[in-house]
Amino acid sequence: MYIALTSTPTEMNANSMPKQVEVRMHESHLEPIEARPQSKCANICSKMFKNLLLTLTVLGVILGAVSGMLLRVASPIHPDIVMVIAFPGDILMRMLKMLILPLIISSLITGLAGLDAKSSGRLGTRAMVYYMSTTIIAAVLGVILIQTVTKKVEVAIEEDVNATTMDGLVANITKDPQFIVKKSLQFKSGMNVLGLIGFFIAFGICMGKMGEKARLMLEFFSILNEIVMKLVICIMYSPFGIACLICGKIISIKDLEVVARQLGMYMVTVIIGLIIHGAIFLPAIYFAIVRKNPFTFFLGIFQAWITALGTASSLTATLASVGAASIPSAGLVTMLLILTAVGLPTQDISLLVAVDWLLDRFNTGNGGVLPGLRAPLSHLPKGPELDDFGRTCTQNPTTLK
Repeated sequence: MYIALTSTPTEMNANSMPKQVEVRMHESHLEPIEARPQSKCANICSKMFKNLLLTLTVLGVILGAVSGMLLRVASPIHPDIVMVIAFPGDILMRMLKMLILPLIISSLITGLAGLDAKSSGRLGTRAMVYYMSTTIIAAVLGVILIQTVTKKVEVAIEEDVNATTMDGLVANITKDPQFIVKKSLQFKSGMNVLGLIGFFIAFGICMGKMGEKARLMLEFFSILNEIVMKLVICIMYSPFGIACLICGKIISIKDLEVVARQLGMYMVTVIIGLIIHGAIFLPAIYFAIVRKNPFTFFLGIFQAWITALGTASSLTATLASVGAASIPSAGLVTMLLILTAVGLPTQDISLLVAVDWLLDRFNTGNGGVLPGLRAPLSHLPKGPELDDFGRTCTQNPTTLK
């Protein structure tokens, strides 16, 4: 349809009206353009492009594993060639280690400086207690699961040794020598991460209590935190680096079956721990404090949990998990921080990188529930207000619905 405007001029004088405009409407024979439905292949490609980092990471894992297996079947490879293959992945790990110190400084100061007790008051205190409590519960649960899985593996090994009567007799006669572990204190060169964390915790708390006087420095560290986050994203050429890491590690592994079994047990342990923590402990805390049905609340934040699942954005471990970086595969950076702090080797972290892209989805989904639970817990009344709230709920049961 179109509109034609035609004007009819008239003689203009002092008492005459303005010129008249005639409007004529004509029907158009043009048909509206309909959007063509996209094919399934186009939809899949569009979704893969939206999750480009995840797609490339999975392809990097597959490519690295296949390349490592093919090179492992080939004739023995010189160690120098293996070092060249794993060189890009080694550079990736070194660059992530390079950002540990700036990440500790910026994240701790920025996070703790905003927790001023005068401004946040009761809500901030409850939020911090909630986060620390859930983190400690998760750490204890992880230790229990590790001990349980380790004992089951030891029992399986003993049953395997006692498979036949003669083998069991020989194994019982000639037992493995018992090693006695002795504690020893010695100097170790390197960065004292625990000392840095303690200092910057006190620094951030004191800076938060200064109020307006420390606003300029708080803005400086906030900008520094954003710069470090962008640096982490810039150096995360993870698909290519992961492929090189996995390929080089598979070539250098002596017994691949044992390592694959251990990696599978690691994945199962992490997933079981996340399920127990998210489906048992968190609902129990919510029900004990809020006195409402937790599953009704979880149903309301189910869409947010699915989004977090699909997008996946000790004292040291506790502090690192509270202020974990808000980037994909942030667990990798946090893991490097913890291993560096306690002085453990980081050479075998490439094996965990192979499955981190999957476990990070579950970890992000479970971590996305924590802020949702924090809101009702932080806004509960306290002291005499809690007694009034309980009497109100008793007199009017609809309050709990």
